[in-house]
Amino acid sequence: MRAAWIAGEILQAYGETVKDLRLVPAAHGRFHIYFDGELVLQHGHNPHTWPEAKEVLGKLEEWRKAHP
Repeated sequence: MRAAWIAGEILQAYGETVKDLRLVPAAHGRFHIYFDGELVLQHGHNPHTWPEAKEVLGKLEEWRKAHP
């Protein structure tokens, strides 16, 4: 559920500029976020600590600046 919420936040922030967005869930609350085919964020094995949408959007913005 949290990954779906974060995906919605990403799509709301970047709208039609998103070419490829994948959130890949794994066991024990882990998930990875791929943006335009590149791994941007990995959420580790602690299911009690989740990245906030602001943190995820910040990581995406850093990635976008490094990949103009």
